[in-house]
Amino acid sequence: MVKVCGHCSNVDVEALKSVVDEAKLYVGCIEHCAAHADKSYGFINGQMVVVEDSEAFVKAVQEAL
Repeated sequence: MVKVCGHCSNVDVEALKSVVDEAKLYVGCIEHCAAHADKSYGFINGQMVVVEDSEAFVKAVQEAL
């Protein structure tokens, strides 16, 4: 399961949808608003993942799933 905020996570949601089945993707508030404003972040399989940019987050998702 992947959870990101479409507003605060700094993740390209469309790029994420290309690698994650939409049944395993939650896009909405993850209660970490702007906690890492200069990074891309979200939850992958229940673990908070913080990386440099959206591309790195998508890659981390691919590796985890």
